[in-house]
Parts: sequence; structure tokens; C-alpha cells
Amino acid sequence: MRLYKMELYKICSRKLFLFSATAVLIILLLFMYTLAIDNYATVNGAEYKGLQAVRINRQITEEFKGVLTDEKVTAIAEKYGFPNGVKEDYGRFLDRNYLNEFIMNGFSDGYFRAYDDYKVATHTTPIAETDFGKASVATEKPLLLEYTYGWEVFESVLGIGCVLGMVLILLTLSPIYSEENYNNTQQILFSTKEGQQKDITAKIAVGMTIAVSVFVVVILLDFLFVWGVFGLDGLDCFSGQVVEDTVWEWNDYHNVSTWSVQKYLSFYLLQSLFGIMEAAALSLYFSAHCSSPFQSIVDWYCLFF
Repeated sequence: MRLYKMELYKICSRKLFLFSATAVLIILLLFMYTLAIDNYATVNGAEYKGLQAVRINRQITEEFKGVLTDEKVTAIAEKYGFPNGVKEDYGRFLDRNYLNEFIMNGFSDGYFRAYDDYKVATHTTPIAETDFGKASVATEKPLLLEYTYGWEVFESVLGIGCVLGMVLILLTLSPIYSEENYNNTQQILFSTKEGQQKDITAKIAVGMTIAVSVFVVVILLDFLFVWGVFGLDGLDCFSGQVVEDTVWEWNDYHNVSTWSVQKYLSFYLLQSLFGIMEAAALSLYFSAHCSSPFQSIVDWYCLFF
């Protein structure tokens, strides 16, 4: 335990770690800020942007919240119309809000692929004929309408946070062994009373502690951000309402498209945790086999890029 504490303190007190952690935190917060202000809604001819658009989208969704029916789809289309209006190099319709865009994407003949490749919807499609309707039949679960955009943001922030976290882990753990090789102090440290085995075990434990700690911090920041800005509705909805590139296959009941948002995010979180820990393990491996921290970073970079 004494070696573990010493190694942990040595790493966390480095200027490189403090600077890198601060930089990663600032970048992540700026990304969150961008996602918070990059929201838009048009309701009854009035345009809303930023946090006000989020509030309006959540507000109009409350009226139709619950099990989605053909009557609700028709009512949304009649009340808010279909999204329309395009702008060059802008990736979405201009006159949109959360409800009519959701209806257009899943329950109409309209689509938007690019500013020069789109079709304004002309009619709604019965739920039973849509992918969402087939998912409901395949799983015997009701199709729910809730404001799920927060979980789409959660996934985006988590992805960026894990990439930044891996960079932080690489910079933090690269010197853990290689610095001793570079300074020719490895044999001295391994000849101490604790011995080589305990020293190696302590370094591995510290590396995994830092990896898990980085992951936990990213998750907490992400969750608090989504909770405070977008709300936590939609966990029981189908993951296809959040993940736009979901593949729909009805002969496979375990396909991601038929998962709930809660199940999909749980799986995504587990994958992200394993990815962070794998990055830590690789950083330790290269550090142990390289003669300097710089070489360890270069070898790690070459492996992935």
C-alpha cells in the first residue's frame, strides 16, 4: 500500500498531469457548452435558440408524451407541420422543432440527407409500417414518445470525453516505467526491500486507478450536464430514437435497434470503460518496453494511427 500511495502521488503531482488534466477538462466543458447552445426550435412561427430552444422542445413534447399512436402522429403534423426550408451547407431543415423533426424522420415520406438532397414530407406513415412500429411488435413493448435528445448528447459527450481521457492516460502513464529506464534507476528501485514484484504490481494498480478515475469523472460531468440542461426522459424509449445510424433487423431480437435507451447506454458505458482500461494497459506496456517516455508515446501513437 505504501508503494501504491507513493506512485499515485508521484504521478498526480507532476506538472504534466496537472496541465493535461486541466486542458482536457476545459476542452470537455467547451464541447458541452457548444452542445447546449447549438439547439434550435420553430414553434408557431417563432424561432428559439440555445437553452431557450431546449426548454421549448421539452415543453411541447410534454403534451404528446407517452405511448405514441397514429392519432398523435397526425396531431403533431397538423399542429406543427413538417420541417422545411434549407440553407446551403447546413445539415438540417430550418423550420423544425423536436416533435415535427421526429415525426418526419420516422413516420413520413420526407427526409434530409444534404442541403441539395432532401424531400419535404407530404404525409404521415402508419406506425405499423415503420421501423419503430416493427420494433414495437418484435419486442412486444409500446412505442413511447419522450424528449430523448439529452441521451443523444450524453453519447456524444461520452465519446469525446473518452478520447480526451485516453490522451490524458497516455501522457500520464507513459513515464511510469520508461522514465526509470531513461534515468537508469530501474535496478536501484527493484533492489529495494519491497522487491521488483511489489513495485510492478503497485505501478499497474496506480495505472488502472487513474484510468477508472478519469472514466468516472467524465461520466459524472456528462450525467450532471445532461440532467441539468436536457432532463433524463426517454430511458425506456427504443435506442433507434437516439442512435440515428441504428440498423433495424427484425429477425434478430437482440439487435441494438430493439434495445431500450437504458440498455444501449449501459452497454456503451461498459464498452467505454473497457476501452479506457485497455488504453491504460497499453500505455503501461509500452512504457515498460521503451527506453524513454517520448518513445513510449510515439510507439503508442504509431499503434493506433
